[in-house]
Amino acid sequence: MLTDATIRKAKPRDKDYKLADAGGLYLFVTKSGHRSWRLKYRFDGKERRPRARIRRSRPPWPWQRSLRRAFQAPGGR
Repeated sequence: MLTDATIRKAKPRDKDYKLADAGGLYLFVTKSGHRSWRLKYRFDGKERRPRARIRRSRPPWPWQRSLRRAFQAPGGR
């Protein structure tokens, strides 16, 4: 699990990179220095990655679950 200090120390590199957290959640850092939280999961055998922009720290777990529900296909499959 990422700490607040690790997140603040995430600096731009030559290429975009990811810092893994837990449960498919990771911090994506671009080469320009932009940081965004992303969630990686599978739905119907396809990989999905909705993005979430958070200014401060890692989002709480209930938020992550509601995000998964929000991106479910119609009919709840």
